[in-house]
Amino acid sequence: MTWKGWRLHFVFIGLILTLLLLFGGEGLYRRYFVIEPLKQSLKSEQGVQAVDVQEMPQGYRLLVKMGPVENIQSAYQEIETRAEKALGRRVLEVVLIDKRSPALANAWQQAQFAIYEAVARGNFTEMAARVDELARREEIEHYALNIDAHNIYLQFHQGDNYLYAVIPRIESSGNILAAGGGVNPGA
Repeated sequence: MTWKGWRLHFVFIGLILTLLLLFGGEGLYRRYFVIEPLKQSLKSEQGVQAVDVQEMPQGYRLLVKMGPVENIQSAYQEIETRAEKALGRRVLEVVLIDKRSPALANAWQQAQFAIYEAVARGNFTEMAARVDELARREEIEHYALNIDAHNIYLQFHQGDNYLYAVIPRIESSGNILAAGGGVNPGA
């Protein structure tokens, strides 16, 4: 079939091949020039054992299998920085996969009351005292509780097991959950 001297079946085949190349090329580019280099970069970070990047409709979820680290806050912030540098602001979530035991999971369950109360009310000093008391009572060998403007970082270590928890202080909408004692002025 021809139209003004053009063989339409060749035009359609060319159009389909061009579209396939464009969309497939973009996917290949993202995989081999963005995702894979990010994975390699993160694996070079101390304590990172494995990385999986899941593409979601709104952005990316990073699953990071961690080994023991001294400071989970520093490790998490470095992971987040590298991910945002590679993927932009499309990083939805960084999930740390740890090696928790039932005893550490139980301690984390108990610590959540003090931590989430501190997020809501801003009583971070009281939270620290309660988590310290819990760690001593549960005979956790090493623990750390850190805080910054965005998150609270908890780590428990006992024997070969370790637990990491990163609790956001800011909602995904950007509102501060607790301004530090008293009423949240953004609510």
